Amino acid sequence: MLTLLRFALSTALLLVCSNAYSGALYAVKQTNVDTILVQIDPQSLQLTEIGPLKTGISGGGMAWDPVSQTLFMLSGTLTRAELFTVDLSTGEASSVARIFTSRLNGIAYDCIRELIYAVDWDGGLLSIDPSSGAVLGGWGVSDPAGDHGFSGLAYDHYQDILVGIRVEHEWDTMGEIVGDLYSIEWHIGGGKKLLYDNPQPDFSAEGLAYDPENNLY
Repeated sequence: MLTLLRFALSTALLLVCSNAYSGALYAVKQTNVDTILVQIDPQSLQLTEIGPLKTGISGGGMAWDPVSQTLFMLSGTLTRAELFTVDLSTGEASSVARIFTSRLNGIAYDCIRELIYAVDWDGGLLSIDPSSGAVLGGWGVSDPAGDHGFSGLAYDHYQDILVGIRVEHEWDTMGEIVGDLYSIEWHIGGGKKLLYDNPQPDFSAEGLAYDPENNLY
């Protein structure tokens, strides 16, 4: 019975989130003049500039909604955070709402629950209404080492889990946590489990995306 239920749940998640994906990665390129949306080919890793966002971004990240075909972007500064949608043809960002919290780093879109998740620099996890930008709930992500930093976040709808990638903190002089992947157990009020211990401490961990077609982060 457990196997059947698990298969049924996986099938339901697949059906809800099975709309066509863009087939590309998107990122933000900062220059001295502008902030530009770029498209990255997931096979060749070639970058193609699309156009200026026409807004600044600090921290935060980007997340794709496969159902509505919407690219969301979050800027999380020391003074305020703001949620945007991004035009894939021009690169221009349009504000959805200001979010009255700060220091957000990492964003993921949950296509099952139709929610955006973001992590803050102090270890909190927030759920955000994508249509209004309203913060709906928050959890702590406990860590016995006392460090909470994630520099990227992604939602894996096949396993119904959030995955975070770790950023280096001041005390981590050897870079031992940089690039480590964790599943974040927000279903049960926080906590996390190590998925991948990155063996390359010089790996720059900034941003995370999930590829459902190839089951890759």
